[in-house]
Amino acid sequence: MVLMTSSQEVILARGIQFPELGDPMVIELLTLREAVGWCLGLGFTEVRFEGDAKVIIDKIISRQASDNRVGAILEEVLHYFLSNPGLAVRFIGRSTIG
Repeated sequence: MVLMTSSQEVILARGIQFPELGDPMVIELLTLREAVGWCLGLGFTEVRFEGDAKVIIDKIISRQASDNRVGAILEEVLHYFLSNPGLAVRFIGRSTIG
């Protein structure tokens, strides 16, 4: 995870390792959950998260937690976004990831 200013300057970086989970959607959600928790724990209240996991980004934007495979994790991530109006998420395609 990389925390950057709006002018793309890196402020902080952090790596995370998860056990072999097998489901990319679970890994993406766990990573987003950790990133949001990390930023909130550091006291940031206005944060835009960007990612290339379109299915997850769409569920966060639509506030839809109907996926049974990852429901509990998705509910937790949605709770972060609903409880903190300064948080936003945006889809970026893989070709724009540097």
